[in-house]
Amino acid sequence: MKNILPRVRLAVLCAAVLATSVLVRADYYVAPTAVGTGAGTSATNAAGYLNLTFWNSTVKPALSSGALTVWFANGTYNVGQLKLTAFGHPLNKCTLKATTSGSVTLSTTSSFQSILWLYGCQNMELNGIRFTGASSQSAMNLSYYPSVLKSGTRNITVMHCWFENLTNLSLGAVTTGANHRVTFDTCHFSSVTGPAPKQVHAIYGGGASEYLSILNCDFTNIGGEYVRFRNDTDYAIVDNCSFHSTAAAWNSPFITVPLYNSISPYANEFYGTNYQFSNNVCLFTSLIVGNLTTFFGPNAYARLLAFAPPIMQWEHPTIVFSVGVFANIVVGSLWFFGSSLWYRRQPEEYHARVEDFFLKLRTPIAAAEKAGDNADHTQYRTLGLLCTCYGGFILLLMLIPNPLIGRLAFLFVGGTIGGIGLWLLRQSRKKAALLQPD
Repeated sequence: MKNILPRVRLAVLCAAVLATSVLVRADYYVAPTAVGTGAGTSATNAAGYLNLTFWNSTVKPALSSGALTVWFANGTYNVGQLKLTAFGHPLNKCTLKATTSGSVTLSTTSSFQSILWLYGCQNMELNGIRFTGASSQSAMNLSYYPSVLKSGTRNITVMHCWFENLTNLSLGAVTTGANHRVTFDTCHFSSVTGPAPKQVHAIYGGGASEYLSILNCDFTNIGGEYVRFRNDTDYAIVDNCSFHSTAAAWNSPFITVPLYNSISPYANEFYGTNYQFSNNVCLFTSLIVGNLTTFFGPNAYARLLAFAPPIMQWEHPTIVFSVGVFANIVVGSLWFFGSSLWYRRQPEEYHARVEDFFLKLRTPIAAAEKAGDNADHTQYRTLGLLCTCYGGFILLLMLIPNPLIGRLAFLFVGGTIGGIGLWLLRQSRKKAALLQPD
């Protein structure tokens, strides 16, 4: 009996752990409108996505038991603004996920400020959702009201989401304020603008937000600065992103760190100090098309491709340089290969002279016929010494204080020239040895 009791206790303990583990991860379901009972416990009984009782009384308490996923049924959600307040759990993540990535669209009319407002929320992930429509301020609002203590949303990951055709914004597709550790990964921003286009951004980081990470995202045709970090936004990263402008109307700076209200009596904004902008690709398509202006007159690209705006003034120097390089390559190549057509029309006497000239170039000179040929080794030696001295001097420049890349540049150039010099000196010794009498 004594041996059985410990086993029973162990079995009960294992059953309790198993039951707990089953409850650790739960799934809930929402749809554009309630389905079935609307309890949100299954896809056939999905809750309406704007049902705050479901979010606050069902999902929020369940987070205390473990991480969970709220599945959004495929479809269009355009009834109104979803605003979650003080939602989330510091340890257990809540994921809002599309049933099929890209098949869930959240939208609103202009009477709503935002499509999704995460107000003082934490530890959440959004995955596979599209944002579009005519919201008046932003598509996703992570900002806060200063009157609410610690209302900044934190520990948020937005993955594989789309922000597109947002045409009525006043701030940006995403606005932040006093946020902490917000990450955008593999998201797509396109055609983001508003009544005052230059004031609208794809991502507007502000209000002393920290650790904003924008990774593997692409941005196309944003009205204002594509990504802005303002007012003491710090520890921000933009890495492996692509920025595209397909017309002059979208030619705004891609990443900016502006400073406003820095002079008394409004001196209440400051620069952040830690930023990483790396591995990004920035393309103005109008630069390529704009090369046509040199050949067909001012703003020819507008006439030929029906682009309304003229070329931007600050693009002119780059375009002039690009056209010059392009013209040199094309014209020079055409002239070189085209000269063969001119050569065929010349008289036979001219052909004979040309053939005789190239025949002489191909004919080797016998060493015995020229007394000066024995001096080859001295020429190798002279050039070798010269290259070695030059290469050695350039290598000495490595001693100048420089970043590692600067020192490596001197090493490469000096090593290459010095290496050629050593090779020439070796050839000189070989030539000299061949001239020694047997």
